Amino acid sequence: MSLDLLSRVDNLWKELKIPVCMAAYVGQKYEEQDERILVIGESMYVTDEISPEQFYGNENVLSIGQQQLFNYRTVVMMRTGSFSRNIERSLKKTGYSMDDIAMFNFFQRPMSMHGISNHKNVDASVDIEMGMKICHKAIELLRPTKVIIMSRKIMALLDSFHSRYFSDEFWFFAEKTNFKYIWVSHPSSLHWNRCQPGQLYSSRERFEHFIMHGQERFRLLSVQFESAVGRRDLDELIRLAKDFQAEVDF
Repeated sequence: MSLDLLSRVDNLWKELKIPVCMAAYVGQKYEEQDERILVIGESMYVTDEISPEQFYGNENVLSIGQQQLFNYRTVVMMRTGSFSRNIERSLKKTGYSMDDIAMFNFFQRPMSMHGISNHKNVDASVDIEMGMKICHKAIELLRPTKVIIMSRKIMALLDSFHSRYFSDEFWFFAEKTNFKYIWVSHPSSLHWNRCQPGQLYSSRERFEHFIMHGQERFRLLSVQFESAVGRRDLDELIRLAKDFQAEVDF
């Protein structure tokens, strides 16, 4: 990773007057990847919430202790929570590591421990506006080829509000900017390892399939399919048919 990119990321957070300790994590090998993967999470969580009026437009709102506690890059690198650990496990299965990806949260202001679902009128708050600006501008800066949104709530917000703050819908922004995206459930939720109604795969499987999707993935599946045919392994053929269908879906 070039210091120039990290500096430009920090400058983006400064331009939006958000504490720089919340700025995106960028892995050391992110820029080297043919497939640049960006992960967008929800928020950091706290017991005592900082109000929007205090947080936005005030780069010095956080004490030194809070800056250390909320330093997003440190939190990601320490792998202290199930969010980062589960992502790291799935990345290893696909041949990637945390050094290869970039990450940031949609909600920059640390939220209540009760979670986003308990926030009244959150869709009308400044949190949504700042989240849209961070997503849009950080994607333009980081130029990912694949974006994984780790929350159905955040995906719904991007679908509903992106065009309010920018000139087009989020899907059209993705098309213009040349990246593909999916949403999956939060890695700390029960749905990470379970299929939701109407879905063939758990969020973990969708995460892994999406990263591996592409010509190389088709090639590997084809080799495995030919081998299974030669062995007349019906169970393996059924599994591979499911994986082929997942590639078509993605």
